[in-house]
Amino acid sequence: MIPGDFHKSVLFFSTAVLLVLLLAGAAAAEGMADRRAWVGLDLFPTFLAADDHIDEKKGEDGRLHLLLVHRGRKGLAEEMAWQLTGVRTIRGIPIRVSEVRIEDLADAVTDAPAGIFLVERMGERLGAAIRIAQNRKIIVFSPFAGDVEKGISSGMVISDRILPYVNVEAMRLSGVHMKFFFLGIAEQYGE
Repeated sequence: MIPGDFHKSVLFFSTAVLLVLLLAGAAAAEGMADRRAWVGLDLFPTFLAADDHIDEKKGEDGRLHLLLVHRGRKGLAEEMAWQLTGVRTIRGIPIRVSEVRIEDLADAVTDAPAGIFLVERMGERLGAAIRIAQNRKIIVFSPFAGDVEKGISSGMVISDRILPYVNVEAMRLSGVHMKFFFLGIAEQYGE
């Protein structure tokens, strides 16, 4: 092998290994985010049940309309919607679940949703979900670390156990009133 070819081969191999490691890291990060989302989905109905005014948020069909919001992972949102549909009722009120892209959220809320669940990180679009929650007086739940501190009304804290996490100011701005016992067990931000 010619010395120059050896260096090219090493450079090519090093670049290929780096690319594989970066892709594996990205896949691992996405996998962790997906796990957080699935855990959060189990907690979401509890937040809705703790809303003092949830019975006033029924749609014209008498059901609570829940929106699962995504940025492009429609398949994940559809899987989660199917899973959430298995809950059937919240405080005795039947539910209806829909998935929607974050870009279409403003149009989707004309049907008066009772709550919004963020299936994946929203990045720069997070503000749209916060504004809609405040205008519509509904809970927005994000299972992702840092979103509650950015203004999302509810989420979760994972330490030695999983706890509800509430942004007190975001709840106030959204006009959402939670049951006292629920706030007693939740971690609170902004108090």
